[in-house]
Amino acid sequence: MPGYTIDIRHVANLLAGARHHGLDVENLLSQVGIAGQLLDAPRARVSQQQHGRLIRLLTRRMRDEMWGLCRTPVRRGTFACACRVAVRCRTIGDALASVLDLYRSHLGDFVPRLAIGDGTARIVVHDASVPDTMTATAEVVFLYFLLGTASWVAGRQVRLLEARFRHSPLAPRPERLWHAPVRFNQPRTVLSLPGVTLKWPIVRQTGDLTAFIRSAPERLVVGYQDTTSLSDRVRNLLRGRSPINAMTLCEAASAVAMSPSTFCRHLRFEGVSFQDIKDELRRDAAVELLANGSIGLAQVAENLGFSETSTFYRAFKQWTGVAPGAYRADLLPEAGRRLTGSANVLHRSANARRGPAAQNLFQAP
Repeated sequence: MPGYTIDIRHVANLLAGARHHGLDVENLLSQVGIAGQLLDAPRARVSQQQHGRLIRLLTRRMRDEMWGLCRTPVRRGTFACACRVAVRCRTIGDALASVLDLYRSHLGDFVPRLAIGDGTARIVVHDASVPDTMTATAEVVFLYFLLGTASWVAGRQVRLLEARFRHSPLAPRPERLWHAPVRFNQPRTVLSLPGVTLKWPIVRQTGDLTAFIRSAPERLVVGYQDTTSLSDRVRNLLRGRSPINAMTLCEAASAVAMSPSTFCRHLRFEGVSFQDIKDELRRDAAVELLANGSIGLAQVAENLGFSETSTFYRAFKQWTGVAPGAYRADLLPEAGRRLTGSANVLHRSANARRGPAAQNLFQAP
């Protein structure tokens, strides 16, 4: 089953704080197996695991859970503390209010508050400064992680009614991120959700925290996923197939009890086609396999249902703007060495090189 991948533009925005503080961004990327050249390829993607490793490294190097994006660092351990506060609450409303109260003492650039009225709950971000990329990225990541954590403690997805942001879009197709109507260049950043959500009970317990916090970087970045749209139902269907392109359009339409024409019409309404979804999943699977580096290009192509490696090569370059060989040779240099039979040596050296990065990124020092 293919994992998720993350837009390289998000990676670039995440690195803005490190760059601002004079860190060697190319070196940081190299340490987590991401080629610096990908920053110049707008369609490039990185795997969940690479993204998680980058967050861990930035947190450790900068001793800041906002990675230099804010003027005031957020101390390591703040997220873990917020999670402990949340699971001790009775309802989602209590948890959101308590977590936002905790973060207000740590966030210097913006002040998030919970407001309730007319049957709607709103997470309002108060910030008098002129929005820039660093502040905008900090706000987006904070709010996205907040919703992901709220969904986890509730045991079900916290859904938005609308998202409004002070800044301009940071990446294309923001509706895919928030699964709600999104407006930009608004007077204030506000996330709106049904007021009844605040009454949901907390179902997680303190004993669940360790595993959740340890997996937080990878889990939260893709954890807030819509499961009701037709396109996401189709993605889940295809994720269970190997190779991904084995399922035909007619088979997929039948699986969701629709005629092929109705099926295609509904997907068009959501802004995608069946082939778009298949290509997206094959792209994600390819990035993950290449980043893992345990098999060669020919095997990757075969696993994804391509009859010829050259066909896969062309498709991958069209998907990402980067040749698969660049991922193999430049993105993860150790991948090639692993293929020559040095897997055990490489595994040990990689673990030694990562060191504390393998620990939870949100633990206090």
